[in-house]
Amino acid sequence: RFGSCYDDGDGLNNTYYAYPTAMALHPNSISLLRADIAKIKSQLRISGNLVQASDFNDDLSSWQSPPSDLQLTNWTDGRVVIAQRSKETNTTGCYPGWAQTNRVAVDPRLSYLFSVWIKTDGSLMNNYFGFLVYDANGARILGDWGNPYFKGSQGDANVWTYFSGYLLANATANTSTFNVDATNGVDWVLPANAAYALLRFGSCYDDGIGKNSTFFAYPNVQEVQPQTAALLQSQINSLLDFQTNQGNMVQDANLGDAGLTWVMPPADIVTVPWSDGRPILAMRSKEVVNSTSCYAWAMTNSFSVDVSLTYEIGIWIKTDGARMSNYFGFFAYDSNGRQIGGEWGNPYFKTSRSDPTEWTYYSGYLLPNSTSNRSVFDITTTNGVDWVLPANTATVL
Repeated sequence: RFGSCYDDGDGLNNTYYAYPTAMALHPNSISLLRADIAKIKSQLRISGNLVQASDFNDDLSSWQSPPSDLQLTNWTDGRVVIAQRSKETNTTGCYPGWAQTNRVAVDPRLSYLFSVWIKTDGSLMNNYFGFLVYDANGARILGDWGNPYFKGSQGDANVWTYFSGYLLANATANTSTFNVDATNGVDWVLPANAAYALLRFGSCYDDGIGKNSTFFAYPNVQEVQPQTAALLQSQINSLLDFQTNQGNMVQDANLGDAGLTWVMPPADIVTVPWSDGRPILAMRSKEVVNSTSCYAWAMTNSFSVDVSLTYEIGIWIKTDGARMSNYFGFFAYDSNGRQIGGEWGNPYFKTSRSDPTEWTYYSGYLLPNSTSNRSVFDITTTNGVDWVLPANTATVL
């Protein structure tokens, strides 16, 4: 259930709700849940960024091939950042604006995450992001690693997009590439004699009309835990294994036909832009003139739950009213369909105001009854209040 209340009554503001979800998680006790979360976190980078002057704002003399066309441009939040431009010329070859970072020391027993942010106004620009590796004497390692790229495709977006790829420990495989699902690029295996590596990027092969530009920002190289790709993949899979194959138990979650199945269907469904600009359907809770009470609300269909399992409940919210209090919660029912009261009489995952004007995901857990003898039990992986299912729960909405 979700809706908004308690603005100042001038009738000017709106809150929008989209994509409500309810998904069963792995049937774990809370201790195992936390252990799995810790396992996932253990794959995270343990070094800082090894690329020097990665914001292009400091001395770039350590770079193998420093950026030659730095430009001021807007980041996703509107602030001005420095980015390297690769600008199309009147040729269909490669363009000025290629760069190679400083060399970083690498250990072939370890794995490294390489990444960069890219945006372009040319759909035909082939935007490259790759690396070079060197032995202990500083000589380029060639063969399979003679011209390696994590990414070399066209069709990139005109919004800042994150691209990444792993340089994995040599023990990962006896091949030069080895795919890891957690990145959106080709992943590579370090050669056994690797001692240094660098990140490189630039653009080529537009139609040669000299109009388009690609921008690159925040190149990053970070060491990850010393593990083989198999262990890395198993940790990624453990995150995926949290969710069962049950899928979203909220019916008509895209609000295209919500009136058929919901206990309280949205009364005001409007078309609004999603974060990528495409139109979606959302429920609007519009402030009422001269009312500081509650505005439009909705309740999803009810769905069956098992009190031995964990459920993640989530929703996307954005608002243009800093004073709007935007609520997101649930009701629990017993096997006779009676609402469970007491501490669960009016439960919310979120009740706050001052939400962002951009789409933001909010979530809370419904935890197994065995988790605690209290009604609430905080899990730091959500940004809402987490609740423990009552022992007699049969359905939830």
